[in-house]
Formats: sequence, structure tokens, C-alpha cells
Amino acid sequence: MYASNYFIGMKRDNYTDLTEKLKTEWGIWHETGHTHQQRSWTWDSIGEISVNLFSLYVQEKYGRPSTLAQVQGGETLTNFEKARKYIADPNKNYLVSNEEADYNELFSKLVMFHQLKSVYGWDVFKKLHQYFRQKPYVDIEDETDADMANKFIYAMCSITKNNLMPFFKKWGLATNAATTKKDQRPKIAVAKDRSVKDIFVTRGRRIKYYDNNI
Repeated sequence: MYASNYFIGMKRDNYTDLTEKLKTEWGIWHETGHTHQQRSWTWDSIGEISVNLFSLYVQEKYGRPSTLAQVQGGETLTNFEKARKYIADPNKNYLVSNEEADYNELFSKLVMFHQLKSVYGWDVFKKLHQYFRQKPYVDIEDETDADMANKFIYAMCSITKNNLMPFFKKWGLATNAATTKKDQRPKIAVAKDRSVKDIFVTRGRRIKYYDNNI
């Protein structure tokens, strides 16, 4: 199964997967997710990461255990635990792909979205998509991945009305001077009950560190 240009294709012999495996097959959710990605904030290194945001959503709605809490392929650590290894790396960079990393970055970096969802709910991503639909994608010459990432960071700060720049920095996503300056406006002040500290260390109802069983 594959997805390209908002089209999903599959071999004739596999078409029954859509009825027999729809509720269990990550690959179907993943390829469908590609048709929902928005170019405005899908830079190169995030294409195979943010797509699984949609997989997590479907997995949760079908009442299945989160892939992030599982140990995969004979490994010894869950994806949440691998995310901790990524966070601890002093040279981490969310803009750079590192497929040889021992923390399986495709799922480790997905934990960043899981954390945001845990604090703000799925609605924050609905608003994120609405935000960018109101600002149609324009192919900007010489736009870099860092430029796109900064648009994403500013959008999340605007939507949540929280200064999330320290949170994204902890994940290896730095902001440029222009984004930092825009984010000083009063409407994006840090809310007292939702700070970057909450996202990483709160043990209360909003979020536990990475996952409820950690």
C-alpha cells in the first residue's frame, strides 16, 4: 500500500485489508495519514513522523494500545523510553533525519506530538489544520526546513496561547529571532496552568511524563 499526490494505491491481492484489517493495521492508517498532511508545516525530516499523528488518532479511537508504549521488533525499550534517549542527546536536531540512531527516531520524535495531544487534546491539531487552511500554501523560493518549522512553532503558540518555544527547543527545534519577537505579544503569554514544565513533569490529570504507565 502506498500514498502519493493525495491518492492511495494498493495491490489487487491486498484490497481485502480495507475490510479485514482496517481496525488493526497501522500501515493503512499511516498511508491514509499522508493524504491529510499539509505542506505548509511538513518539512523533509518530519514527513514520515507527523503522518503517524493520524495513525495514533485512529488507534486510540479503535481502543487499541498505543504503539508508543510498546516494545517493537525484538528490542528492549518502548518508544517512550527511546524518546527519553533522544531528549537526553545534547546534539539532537529535530530537523535532521538520523535513521541509524539507536532510539528509532520515527517513533521517538512522534512522542513530541503525543505530549502536545496529552495536554491540549486532539482538538489542538484540528485547530492547527484550520490555521494553515486559512493561510494557503505558497511555494516560497529558498524557504528552508527551519523556516517551515518556525511557522509550525508560531502556529502552535498562537493556537494554544502558550509560549511553547522552550518545549520545542527541548525537542531540538530552535526558533529564529523573528519568531521569538512575534511570540512576545500578550495574546501568546504563557498560561499559568499550562506551561512547558507541565508537559514534561506534571503527574496530575493533564499529563504524566510521556505516558500514564511511566
